[in-house]
Amino acid sequence: MRTMRTIILACLLLMTAAIGTGAGQPPPPESTLQMRLARSTTFQTRVIYLRAQQARVVLAERGVGATHACRALYAQRVMQNLGRDVFDTAVVIAGGVNLVRTIQDNASSDLVDSTASDPAIISQLATFWNALSGCDTGT
Repeated sequence: MRTMRTIILACLLLMTAAIGTGAGQPPPPESTLQMRLARSTTFQTRVIYLRAQQARVVLAERGVGATHACRALYAQRVMQNLGRDVFDTAVVIAGGVNLVRTIQDNASSDLVDSTASDPAIISQLATFWNALSGCDTGT
């Protein structure tokens, strides 16, 4: 029984080493970095600010069609409580194409940030606004 435990522990150690948890190992998967970015208070603060900017744009829209009421309702909710659902928004935005491969990982701490520009993040917010607002865009 003791030998079996030793073998299992050795296998777990080898597997952990193969995954890359130490210095000089491959970087974590992009999705892992994206979830760490979504939890970053620095990134969440950027999302709060930039989402407010996009909400103002949506509230000023005219003639955008059937989804405008839904989009505008979400924009109103954002403006009434800027920090509301910021983690949910950060998760969606962190996985957007404009943020892929922009995440800077500080392996010595839990600090992560993105080199994505504000316009790139605003563009991602605009792209995902219908999904974030819960608008049914299916036909």
